[in-house]
Amino acid sequence: MPPSRSDAPMSDHSEDRRAQCADSAPYLLGALSPAAVDAFEGHLAGCPACQDACDDIGPAASALGGLSAADVRELLDDRVRDDPDRLDPPTAPRPPASRRRPHGPGFRLPVTVGRSGPFGSDRLPSQSSGPGGPLTGTEKPSHSCLLVRSLARWGRLRLRVVVTLGMLAVLDACAAVVPGYDGE
Repeated sequence: MPPSRSDAPMSDHSEDRRAQCADSAPYLLGALSPAAVDAFEGHLAGCPACQDACDDIGPAASALGGLSAADVRELLDDRVRDDPDRLDPPTAPRPPASRRRPHGPGFRLPVTVGRSGPFGSDRLPSQSSGPGGPLTGTEKPSHSCLLVRSLARWGRLRLRVVVTLGMLAVLDACAAVVPGYDGE
């Protein structure tokens, strides 16, 4: 069996390489400058970790990239959409480290479950959203369920996209969206 790309060792752990490795999501969402795109594509050709990251988040980035500003506003929780002041200003101070939730495998499930209810909302996007354009009445969506969960905190909107086939989640990705950015 041939080794996978993730089995290959990373030969360079410089600060520049680590900074470029953080550019996978912005690259896939089209948020990088032309110079940064060229630099990342050169880096991507020789970085198995970034190749795997792009393979993992590419479908979610494509789905999020196809959402217009109106689609994103439609996905917002009604309370947030009706009262834009609910979003904290981007300069709001973060709570002290001692008051933040602990991170780690034991805490991820409660945090994920806690995102719905009073803190966020689960919405199915309209059939017209997405990179493939509007669906006609005779077409079936490509996935059995596309769930978009929105959570407004600290001056940003965080979208979580979960694609499921039956009861199996086949894609789970998050993206932060700065309020007021229309992608233009």
